[in-house]
Amino acid sequence: KLILRDRKFSGVCFRYLNDYPSYLKSLVRLFTDFLTVVLAIAFRKDVYWICHNVDKETNEFHPGLVALRRAVLKKAARKIFVTDELLLQPAEKLLDVCVHRLRVITFGLESALDDKDSSKLSEIQAINNWVLNKKRGDREARVGLWIGTLEEKKLVGLRKALELAQEAVAGDGSLYFVIVGPINAWLAKNAPQLLVQLQSCPNILFVGVALDVPASTWGELFDFIWKPLDDLSVSLTAF
Repeated sequence: KLILRDRKFSGVCFRYLNDYPSYLKSLVRLFTDFLTVVLAIAFRKDVYWICHNVDKETNEFHPGLVALRRAVLKKAARKIFVTDELLLQPAEKLLDVCVHRLRVITFGLESALDDKDSSKLSEIQAINNWVLNKKRGDREARVGLWIGTLEEKKLVGLRKALELAQEAVAGDGSLYFVIVGPINAWLAKNAPQLLVQLQSCPNILFVGVALDVPASTWGELFDFIWKPLDDLSVSLTAF
């Protein structure tokens, strides 16, 4: 509508290209993306693409349609943005575009990351106490934080955290993890064995509920943030 009304704006920016389980809805999404690009070009508006996932989209129910949408944007975008400097080289190679068309953009400010919910202060204090007790009892202790919501591509991080924590237990190691987020129900449905193992590992504090651990305290409590993904992207937590 903005393009057709020729409002005063300089361009159109595309972000996530996830599709739908419904083939028809995904086909409509392909058509609307293509139409938006055509109208932008016709009205001399720039097209930009924030490519959050360099190699693939998070949800690809119909990979062929997603590939077409990515091809359209790769061709039409004046600039393609990735979310970290480390993603520039993979983007140049995988997208097969000239490096001068690539730029880096961050997620911007996120005040919700430091939202102190007074109703959860006791849970946050319990995390603080667990971490501090580990560090008092083990001078070599290193504690990582995994925090957020869960989807398929993030499972790799939880599985690897469990593997490393179990190796630390078996070898009398000093590696610990705190896992926070509303992920109990998802794991119970999709990976019940992993849920049981995470809850029972002595080197893991599993807090499977939504809890805002203030980002301003992360550096004081934790030695590293742990959020591996199975694609070439950067999670908001890591940012």
